Amino acid sequence: MPTIHYDAIIIGGGISGLKAARDLLQDGQNVLVVEARDRLGGRTHTYRSPNQSGVFADIGANFVHGMIGNPMAGLVKDLNLPLPAYDMSTTKCFDCDGSAIPDDLAKMLRRNVFSTVFQGMRVAAQAGSTIPSLETPLSEPIFHSESPLDDDLDETVFPHARLYAESITQSTDHWTGASLEKVSYKFFGFERESEGSDGFMAAGYDHVVKWLSEDTQRAGGEVRLSEEVTHMEIVGDAESRHVQITTKRRSGATDLIREPYRADTILITIPLGVLKSRPPIFSPPVPPRRLQSIHALGMGVLNKVVLV
Repeated sequence: MPTIHYDAIIIGGGISGLKAARDLLQDGQNVLVVEARDRLGGRTHTYRSPNQSGVFADIGANFVHGMIGNPMAGLVKDLNLPLPAYDMSTTKCFDCDGSAIPDDLAKMLRRNVFSTVFQGMRVAAQAGSTIPSLETPLSEPIFHSESPLDDDLDETVFPHARLYAESITQSTDHWTGASLEKVSYKFFGFERESEGSDGFMAAGYDHVVKWLSEDTQRAGGEVRLSEEVTHMEIVGDAESRHVQITTKRRSGATDLIREPYRADTILITIPLGVLKSRPPIFSPPVPPRRLQSIHALGMGVLNKVVLV
């Protein structure tokens, strides 16, 4: 079986990989998307009840963070999908013993934590009167005695209110990708995220994945599911250099090794966790500095419990 040569191969069929495939196809490229799982979408994954009851839940992502100028918000609008602004006032807070925290206290906690962490600290770090030191952790100004985190939290009225505020604040490491003690205050807010309120994907993220997948294949792109990339190698001489990948496909208890795919360009969109724990074998090897960068990066954990 002859090896097929593509202009570009994209490893990973999540939102990033599918969007990249679509853009390259619009530029006239011959594109292959290779995904190790048996589905597309990556960390966006919508559960839909098999009994046609209409019950569904986004197991992975279910928000569009910042709807002003966000390309995802524009895409959702073009697809005529509902994207209501997320109303945080409807959320409930509970103590570790299962008892509900009073609504008025919960409201203050939400206001203080989110205005301090996601507004005040970003503005102070990037537009304050002084430039923070690179070594200053984000935890230092957040938990400083003059931080607005504790504003209006009267423990004579609400016992343990400050403890609640600190606990909720520490949980924002799912957003920062590392504990607040390991995040640099100097660069907090440097990433320039989309502004505005968060949008809730009320119809399910799978509509976006389905459209991107269908649009990719309509444009001539190829998609291979359940194929894990095991090796990636630069082959050829200086005049005909290209990249070759080898994949394996699970069949019962046996791994079937596929014929190699070749391309001028490889775009890797697999998750950080996979790059850290089970990356493909690269030839030549990835330079040590790049490996150090990969292993130094953190990734937040947000546990979600869905009852259906």
